[in-house]
Amino acid sequence: MHSSFAPHVQKFVEEIIRNGKIGISAGNIAVIHPKSGCSNFEKKPLCDRFKIVIPYGGQSVTWEILFHALYPDLPPDFIFDDGNFKPDINDIESLCNWNPDDPTSLIQVIQQLLEKYRWQEVMLLEDYSRLQFEYSSLIHQAGFSDSDVEVLLNRKNRNGPVNFLIRLPIDFSKLPPFLTKDNPGDDSAVLLVTFQTPDGSRITPQLYLSPRVEQALGGNAALRIPSFSSAGCLMDYVPLVRQLLSNKIEQIVVGFEKRKEYVAAFLSHYGRSIVEYEAESFSKLSLMFEWNDFYFLLHINIPLYFPQDKPSFMFQSIYHANIGRPYSVICNDYPYSPRWSGNEMAERAQSFLLDYVPKFQRSSIENKS
Repeated sequence: MHSSFAPHVQKFVEEIIRNGKIGISAGNIAVIHPKSGCSNFEKKPLCDRFKIVIPYGGQSVTWEILFHALYPDLPPDFIFDDGNFKPDINDIESLCNWNPDDPTSLIQVIQQLLEKYRWQEVMLLEDYSRLQFEYSSLIHQAGFSDSDVEVLLNRKNRNGPVNFLIRLPIDFSKLPPFLTKDNPGDDSAVLLVTFQTPDGSRITPQLYLSPRVEQALGGNAALRIPSFSSAGCLMDYVPLVRQLLSNKIEQIVVGFEKRKEYVAAFLSHYGRSIVEYEAESFSKLSLMFEWNDFYFLLHINIPLYFPQDKPSFMFQSIYHANIGRPYSVICNDYPYSPRWSGNEMAERAQSFLLDYVPKFQRSSIENKS
């Protein structure tokens, strides 16, 4: 699409497409509706104006950007979808010092304008005592910065929903690399809290995680945040969600180290019986055992939130089949405590195997097809 732009506009559009992520949301700026504002061309008119859709405050704002195809050195004009937003151009430094040769000039202007827009929304909270308290207490008492919060009021209905989009400062660097390597991009967590009415009679929180973080935590259902009571407040609720997420990450980090310990213990105790094991995530291993001339495989799946969550044992006969597949039984009913060391788990598994294998042998014979 950007190939239809006038040359002096195209470089700004390409920069938006490449690096158009500003604000708190994980989404990029979208470029839409390119068109030409000048018909004085010998050939097909080239586009010198377009609209951008900026993710903001849990929704989006749409601005139209107007260049002049015949005067490439001039800075752009803007038309804002919010008619009440009338920033003082003299306060937009990158616009006053416009550099037509710098491809990042437009992005800089958009960033500064969005900051002005954010402050306008914050100032409008002064008309709502509850919302003003929520914002100021979150900033001054809960330790969040102004840049961590985007506020969006409902323009059409003064008693309509008001959004607080809050960036949660979380250290994701501890996450094991195997959990994030297949998903490029930044790691982020943002909390959208919607006050359905300005008096806070009904409040809806939603947590949004970047794809890498969501996968690392085991999917979008792995983390359930508590409900937001109408009697609660942001300065208490937001740190609670932040701590919940931090604890979950710490749980995964500890689980990774514990899985390594668990696999290492089985390698030490049953090294000659090991068939294979996952050496990156340490999430599974397979062993072959013999009991009274009966050979069988033991597949152990170690969950993400180990040791709180218990590994599953799957016994598989190498002799018998059921409905055309190797006969197998999944067993989770064995002695287990998350407080045991990896060595103790491996030792207790041996006692359990000696007791369980005769039962498995009988069932594999009785259920063969």
